[in-house]
Amino acid sequence: MIVKKGGLKVAEFGNQTIQGINFLVRLAKKSSNNEMGTDWFDLSSVFVKIKLLRNNKVYDIISTNLKVLAIESSFETSTLGMAIENGSYVDLLRKPVSSAGPEIKLLPLVFDLGSILNLRRDDKLSVEVNMQTGFLTDNAVAEDIDENGTYIEVSSVEAVGKEYQIPMVKIIPIGVGENRIEETLGSNVQKISYVNTDIKTYYEDQRVIRNFSVQSDKLYITDNYEQLIAKQFARFDNLASASSRAQCFNIYDGIELDDCRIDMDLFGERITSGNNYIIYRTFYTDVTMQKLAQVTNEIHAVKNGAKVGMDVPVSKSLSSLEKEKEDLIKSR
Repeated sequence: MIVKKGGLKVAEFGNQTIQGINFLVRLAKKSSNNEMGTDWFDLSSVFVKIKLLRNNKVYDIISTNLKVLAIESSFETSTLGMAIENGSYVDLLRKPVSSAGPEIKLLPLVFDLGSILNLRRDDKLSVEVNMQTGFLTDNAVAEDIDENGTYIEVSSVEAVGKEYQIPMVKIIPIGVGENRIEETLGSNVQKISYVNTDIKTYYEDQRVIRNFSVQSDKLYITDNYEQLIAKQFARFDNLASASSRAQCFNIYDGIELDDCRIDMDLFGERITSGNNYIIYRTFYTDVTMQKLAQVTNEIHAVKNGAKVGMDVPVSKSLSSLEKEKEDLIKSR
């Protein structure tokens, strides 16, 4: 699916196993006059909604702008800089190769679901992309941007694996000037992030977090800013990678937490409109989903054993397992 400025489109993916969604941002110029500026486009003007449609049920996975989505999902990868800096140090392709030719810039952004979705029968993963006219700024329009050649291409990231849960990403926007946040996140919390989109340094005089605590059934975390930034630098193998995260932080990433809440003290004078978020990943699961994964495991074990002439002990015959699998898919 291709979406251009001012367009709203919905892609539906089905009959495949998916672990993520690609958002390939393509920016093109008409001529070789002037180098493309990072202020020509704004990823926060692209809004994304991803839902799983299954058996007349709707599971909301994420709803946010592309900048926030890309920062949260690519925290551990080099593409984080593309989201924070609008691609200021990414220039992956030029046509023609000569620097005198019109410039084309590609920003390959990926939303990682964090787990596998097995789309079967009438299942659809719906991806809505709304590229508002503000995606191309006045600076771009004033220059020689090729609006027809500038677009976002959406595709699925296919995978091999079994579905145990439906991932969900919850986003808590922080209001202007907020000094204190107290939020109950609930159960099945696997990851907590803090995303800031307008501060480009980790220096102390620009910090937005004073301190925070995460409480749950399994652990209690409490850090101030210096402890948080120290962990950030220990997380990456070089200074450039750590410092490029600026005021974005991975607060928690691990085994799911229940009865989870977060308290955070902030520097309210640095909290501006639409630029600060607490984002957490959780999931939905049920007995049918777990049983389907178990039956699928048994089927794979039998088939893999047959390849080498080995009988694998399972709960019932292969044909019975395959029928049970189909019945479970119908009922989930």
